[in-house]
Amino acid sequence: MHSTTYRAVLAASQNWIEHFNRQDLDYCCNAYVEDATMTVYPHGHYETRPAIRDFWQHFMETAHPSDLQYRNVQIRIQSEREAVLSATWSMNVGSGFISKERWVKQGDGVWRLVEDDFSIVTQYEAPRTLTDPQNTALVIVDLQNDYFEGGKMPLYRTEQAAQNTTALLTHFRKTGQPIIHVQHIFDSDDAPFFRPNSPGVDIYPGVKPQMGEDVIVKHSVNSFKETTLDQLLEAKGIKHLVITGAMVQMCIDAVVRHASDAGYQCTIIHDACAAPDITWGGQGVSAEHVKAVMMSAFEFAYGRVSDTQTWLSEQAGLLLVSNLTANGQ
Repeated sequence: MHSTTYRAVLAASQNWIEHFNRQDLDYCCNAYVEDATMTVYPHGHYETRPAIRDFWQHFMETAHPSDLQYRNVQIRIQSEREAVLSATWSMNVGSGFISKERWVKQGDGVWRLVEDDFSIVTQYEAPRTLTDPQNTALVIVDLQNDYFEGGKMPLYRTEQAAQNTTALLTHFRKTGQPIIHVQHIFDSDDAPFFRPNSPGVDIYPGVKPQMGEDVIVKHSVNSFKETTLDQLLEAKGIKHLVITGAMVQMCIDAVVRHASDAGYQCTIIHDACAAPDITWGGQGVSAEHVKAVMMSAFEFAYGRVSDTQTWLSEQAGLLLVSNLTANGQ
């Protein structure tokens, strides 16, 4: 019962999103029951389908929304005929979260909205396209002193990873695109590395945050776990993550898989990531082989794998085309 209801509600919600992106006002409004209610923070409360229609019609005519996406979708099954969906959302003109979409199966077998409560957290000054540079953030994971020579857990070619990350930082700072630094601090003074208040926990000097750049502190492998990373990305309207850092088989693996599953596009810059030599089952595996295995897995199912110079060259080309278009050439 639960799986059937889950699939039906998810399909109804996805159909609504698809028609919304076409600005199909009639379909979107007919998805509500006649006496539905809708609460939009901070705009107000709307009762009955005609009032809801007035809101959506005004919004579509004035904002010209598109590219609506839901992430982190959760569906709570109330019965075989009722379920509540929650999610975060983003589109070309803003982002926010849905606290409640209450879907109820009607007598004709069609799932319709009875309640719709959502909040607008961010409104952009101008609409963004899916390829807008401001939709892309650089996420630097755990490039901290303990992973470098003299630290408690030096990795293979971490200095090279830091140098390539610096090149990416230069680009993102020049273009004004979002930059997010992730810093791992273990809770225990007995931790093997990244101990609280130790020099090893500090972000490596070559990639230190500048004023205005966000720093997310985490206490476990996954950068999203018990942190505000997802909320920060949603607030900034980020859809695409360019990921660098360490260790490839641990914290990079966790952030890539979580981000991809949550609906973000991911690009992993392999020569800006570092890994250790490892031993398992009595067999040694070199850092280069660790990276090769992990990058192969990322590219197969979770995102794009590129190198620093290729990615930067592509961005330079996109910037040139954008400038020529802006100048009417």
